[in-house]
Amino acid sequence: MKNIFIKILFWSFGISGVLYLTFCSPSVVHVMESPDGKYIVNISQERALHGGRDFYIDATTADSDEVVFDKSLILSSEWMETGYRGYYPNFHWLAPNILRLGTFGERQGGLIEIHNSTNVKIKYLIMSLPDAYMRTEYVMFDIKQNSKIGVKGEPNNFCGIDGEFANGKKFVGRFNYSVEGEKRTALRIFVENTGVKFKPEQAGH
Repeated sequence: MKNIFIKILFWSFGISGVLYLTFCSPSVVHVMESPDGKYIVNISQERALHGGRDFYIDATTADSDEVVFDKSLILSSEWMETGYRGYYPNFHWLAPNILRLGTFGERQGGLIEIHNSTNVKIKYLIMSLPDAYMRTEYVMFDIKQNSKIGVKGEPNNFCGIDGEFANGKKFVGRFNYSVEGEKRTALRIFVENTGVKFKPEQAGH
């Protein structure tokens, strides 16, 4: 990891001197290549101003190193000792164009559907499902126009959507909701020309 040193002159209570501040430049901590060899997804980290760590995700094409999406913040941690694997211990390519990373396994009984309700292909889509005990991120590529993708998952209180169409138009969606008891729920997400709509419902209904 490369460090950047900044020298600052200071004067306090009649004492002058030099203060050195150290900032860490971003470092890649994990690299994931899609099963078909088309995409490379990178997780990087850097020291945050509050003393913890900020984790970012970005993606490029494997053959030409073309940027699919730039570095995007997925987690800001207050603790330096908690590394990337502490928050995202697992990753799995559900399909050549669907990557899931985070904490998952026992609580994946629900259903999450992404509907591209437009006539334009979705270039990429990042879906975040954080809560107090689990963090799960889905990264999806090349969602065809007027199609849907379904994945197993249990949405918990919040869902964040960030993405871009093939024509360069970006879209963002945020949804807060509550889940009563231990009931499994389904969440259907509709990406439309006018924005992102969320429809939560009981699984199987």
